[in-house]
Amino acid sequence: MLYPQATTQRLAVDSPYHNSDWKYHLPISGLNEMDFNLKEKELIQEQIKSKQWIEEESLAFEVWLSGILK
Repeated sequence: MLYPQATTQRLAVDSPYHNSDWKYHLPISGLNEMDFNLKEKELIQEQIKSKQWIEEESLAFEVWLSGILK
């Protein structure tokens, strides 16, 4: 998972441009917990609890990747 620099830019799960929802009945929405570190799992849990998403399309990938590739 690429951890977003800005975690406050979120949309509700029922936003018009995001036709998806969390699987609330499954731990971390059914994602494989081994794929994420503690910080990432906490972000996912926070988003599930608040019924929000961080949409990748709204992030500046060039800035994001440049920080990772340094």
